[in-house]
Amino acid sequence: HEVEGLNYSYPLIQYQLNNGKACIIGLDNGVEQLTQLLQSTARTVQIGQREVPLELLSYRSTLEPIGMDEKQHTYRIENWLPLNGQNYAHYQAMPALRDRVALLDTILVGNLLSCFKGLNLVAEEEIVTYLTRIEAMHAVSSKKTRLMAFDVTFESNVLLPPHIGLGKSVSRGFGRIM
Repeated sequence: HEVEGLNYSYPLIQYQLNNGKACIIGLDNGVEQLTQLLQSTARTVQIGQREVPLELLSYRSTLEPIGMDEKQHTYRIENWLPLNGQNYAHYQAMPALRDRVALLDTILVGNLLSCFKGLNLVAEEEIVTYLTRIEAMHAVSSKKTRLMAFDVTFESNVLLPPHIGLGKSVSRGFGRIM
């Protein structure tokens, strides 16, 4: 959130559930903000209009590489929200599965480019992705809107840290890389 309103760039702080426990991921400048929160004496955190008690069960700080790589890496992504209202209608109108997969591949490249831009990274070469498996498709609610979530496996020439999000609503746990 910004003074002028919502900031729609790639979120540097991402909230997730991991084995039923809340997890917060900090990237780039988000790491500094999380470190300040953990070092403060505050024992509550403001989430929307609610004040919630803060209880830290564990803390782990790692420096994970991210960027282009010479080799392909395999990733699994859960609850990925690639489709908005406009491209959902386009996706549904496609009769051929290969066309739907090609659209999802294109959207995934865009998601990776958004991630790079948010982290001030430059893709020195073309980002290549290949969906290798669509494991599940299911409806989810995000901000009172029904969306189609995908669990997929893909290969890419991008090196990604575990648990970051790609796609829509990653700040709220969607699109988690496993």
